[in-house]
Amino acid sequence: SFQTNMTTLVVAELENWYDQAWYDQCIEVIDKFLPTTISDQTRIDLLSRKALCFVRLDKFEKAEETILQALKVPTETGVALIGKHAQIAYLYADWASFHADDPDKKKVYEDSSLEWIDYCLKNGENYRYFLYNHLGNIMNDRENDEEALKAYNQAIKIDPRDFWAYRGIANINFKLQKFDESIERYN
Repeated sequence: SFQTNMTTLVVAELENWYDQAWYDQCIEVIDKFLPTTISDQTRIDLLSRKALCFVRLDKFEKAEETILQALKVPTETGVALIGKHAQIAYLYADWASFHADDPDKKKVYEDSSLEWIDYCLKNGENYRYFLYNHLGNIMNDRENDEEALKAYNQAIKIDPRDFWAYRGIANINFKLQKFDESIERYN
């Protein structure tokens, strides 16, 4: 149908604009498109893209508001929400990194990320290696090396090509002055 074709074109164009860092334009088009008759899945995808645009514009409160809005979109099957909980865990972890110079804000965002990571892992999204990376990063930051290593190793078990998990393990080994193991993981 015309609506389906138009939706496909808009979503594809938004991806191009996002890749070119035209975040304000993406948000503007999404806001114009959301009131139209679109599927729940498309609505969730557009809201998620809008949240990512807000993150890139350093508008974290707007991003949080938008991703939570996406989580509230009613779905007939529930399938449309798969991955969105993981996305909010990712966003909170990203915000924590952004606030490295403000320990109080960083901890708030890390705690929020940990809550969503825990939710995801308990609700069938334990195949998402990046959740374990974020868990490892937070545990490493909190100097809980044993838990960080477990998380990074789980990420590698899910995706053996995951550079970030190897890097996390190498950094911990370096911190523990296990230099040979650190070099091995960096390679």
